[in-house]
Amino acid sequence: MDDDTVRINVGGTMFTTRLSTVQKYPDTLLGSISFESDCYSKDDKSFYFDRNPELFNTILDYYRNGCLHLPNHLCGWLWKTELEFWKIPLTDISECCHKTISSYNKRVDVSKMLKAVFSPLNHSEYASPSGIGKIRHRLWLFLDEPESSTWAKVFSFVYLSTVLVSASFPCLKTHPGIRIQTSNATTILKLAAYNNVQMWMNKDNHKEMQFATTKEPNWLYYWKIREPDSFPNMLVGFWWSVVTMTTVGYGDVYPVGPLGRVVGVLCSLCGLLVLAMPIAIIAGNFDSLCRHNEEREAYVKLQTKQKSNIPKAWETSKIDPNYPIKLFESYT
Repeated sequence: MDDDTVRINVGGTMFTTRLSTVQKYPDTLLGSISFESDCYSKDDKSFYFDRNPELFNTILDYYRNGCLHLPNHLCGWLWKTELEFWKIPLTDISECCHKTISSYNKRVDVSKMLKAVFSPLNHSEYASPSGIGKIRHRLWLFLDEPESSTWAKVFSFVYLSTVLVSASFPCLKTHPGIRIQTSNATTILKLAAYNNVQMWMNKDNHKEMQFATTKEPNWLYYWKIREPDSFPNMLVGFWWSVVTMTTVGYGDVYPVGPLGRVVGVLCSLCGLLVLAMPIAIIAGNFDSLCRHNEEREAYVKLQTKQKSNIPKAWETSKIDPNYPIKLFESYT
């Protein structure tokens, strides 16, 4: 055997290659070996590594062929740890086989995300041991996790009710049955002047009256200000926008006029861009997350069942657990 030939013992399996072959990549573990290395055995004149020999053929082909191809029937974690041991960068994996590592990283990220979502109360490992860290962790649970305590549920209910009420008032105030009707022209003109509205007003058009007497009018609702019969209140406008964006279109209400048609076109485009086109992507991601979560729950259930079935030490022994007590009582 010449000086360029080296023998590499991986887990009891002997491999033979040339030293010049592994030295193509000097930054890797095999590329930096020498006869003075700690892994070199002078007895059998070989380099010994306590690794899986079935995986080493792929590692050795990397030095022979200059590209790294990974079998896809093995776990990505196994290859990731193996490449880290041999100090081979992940960027040297060929494009056709990079899916093995990327799929593993994606599954790890999804598992962490599902664990954080479905186990929100088991975040003690993220809490700082300091006093301020514990306060911040409890405050986060109180504000973000309603199931953490009774007071958190109360706060969540109050917060949600406040948001719903504050969002409903601007819509309800456009309904003529809720607003206070007045026929005092002087009062109306004063309110119009106070709101800096200088326009000709038709008293029979409730939209014009509301526009003139509202300090902060909703411009989308008052876009059809000259047509009181089209979208009489904002609730009807919401109904029309929902049936339009969901591509249902009952046709019971519809905008008229050039500006109204412009709003209708924009609403239809928003429905296509926001609902129709992304729905397939959302459904696919939802199905993937469901399958990942089912696998995670099955794993957690198996681990919990296994821990609950572990017998105690005295149960696995044939000795009576009360034998030491009985023995002591017999001597006393």
